[in-house]
Amino acid sequence: MVGVGVGLFLAVPGSVLPAHADARLTADAKVERIGQPLTDEEMRAVSFSAGRILKHVDQAIRAIAKQDKNTALTQIDKGLALAGIIEQSLPMTTVKSTIKAGKLQYSDEDKIKLLTVPIYQELDTVSILEPVVAAKKAAATKAGTAAKEVPAKGHAEAVGESYISITLNVADAKAYLETAKDALAKGHFDAASKDLAAIQEKVTVMYAGERGPLAEAREDLALANLDIDQGYRKEAQVALTDASESLSRYDKSGGKHQAEVKTMQAEIAALSTELDKSNEGSMEKAKGKIMGWWDRVKGWEHRHFYFTESPTRGLEKGGPYVNR
Repeated sequence: MVGVGVGLFLAVPGSVLPAHADARLTADAKVERIGQPLTDEEMRAVSFSAGRILKHVDQAIRAIAKQDKNTALTQIDKGLALAGIIEQSLPMTTVKSTIKAGKLQYSDEDKIKLLTVPIYQELDTVSILEPVVAAKKAAATKAGTAAKEVPAKGHAEAVGESYISITLNVADAKAYLETAKDALAKGHFDAASKDLAAIQEKVTVMYAGERGPLAEAREDLALANLDIDQGYRKEAQVALTDASESLSRYDKSGGKHQAEVKTMQAEIAALSTELDKSNEGSMEKAKGKIMGWWDRVKGWEHRHFYFTESPTRGLEKGGPYVNR
């Protein structure tokens, strides 16, 4: 059986339901990845692609509001193309389930793809968060529940200092895109718009009571990468300095990667100096170094920061976000 699973694409194989020797009823599920895991660069590409799906969803909704059927269909097709790319790129995972009660035993094996993808806004220059939060607010208002206000800002500040990241279930998004396309082809504009809005409403937005220094360092590094890509060396140096200062705050807060932080800060300082005399070829190498640091900071952040999902309400502190 091949299915679609709910979980982040960077899944770590292992037993998720440990059995206990003295239990009368035991349940065990072992997760094993099939084939090679994605590289850090490939993971970023998947995340970027998922964010772009939301961009095209928003543009399709705007086109439908103007009764522009052709533009809406074009945007939907782009979203479907991206969903197909993600679906094809992510590795298969085997889930072996065993349940025992005395002499009775149940076992099953599924082959699935984990298609819930984390999206990092700083990887793109297009703000995708505002339309998502606005859609959630509208849905909450319609349902009669309290919704979080959306300040008129872009990127991470779109929901204030509490924003961490967002995740998209690509399988669900693909299904809604397909039904929206079918509805639009039949001239059912309202139905198509509702299907597309459902994609935005089902996006998971992660919040924390307080933004951490690792989140700030991650965003500063992405900004430095963008500055270098656009030829703004001085601005890139400023962003790298900001990233190093954020790492210092993490170090002083008792972060568990102190040795690695100091090594990274030394590397950042060296690269910042090199930017003054770098040529075009070395600029590409610099971008590679910066995004390598971004990957490492992202990993530290997932292991040490705790927060809960609160897509339409106020901030809440809670259990761990598991990189699974």
